[in-house]
Amino acid sequence: MIYGGIRTFFTQEAKNALHGEIVAVGLFTQLYYNRLPQDKEELKQYMADMDMPLSIRELGLEGTDSQLKTLEDYLIDSPYVAAGEESCARLHEAMKMMLQDKA
Repeated sequence: MIYGGIRTFFTQEAKNALHGEIVAVGLFTQLYYNRLPQDKEELKQYMADMDMPLSIRELGLEGTDSQLKTLEDYLIDSPYVAAGEESCARLHEAMKMMLQDKA
């Protein structure tokens, strides 16, 4: 879903990013949303070894609050985010993981 959101709303900003690069950066958010932050380092190392981007900024976006809010709103309406206040709060925190330049 993050790939779809970035390609829909930030086409020009991420024009040089490959499909797999966008998906991979989105995996950091998914790990945090699914309460699996302990798996971050393994993913980070794998991506770094392949010289892949590790953040939304490295994909070409500025990573502004507005950009994250746009993606978050897109994800909230997806079948992959549970309804409810706690789930939305968890998603909000997880979105910040895409900003960390070195995850």
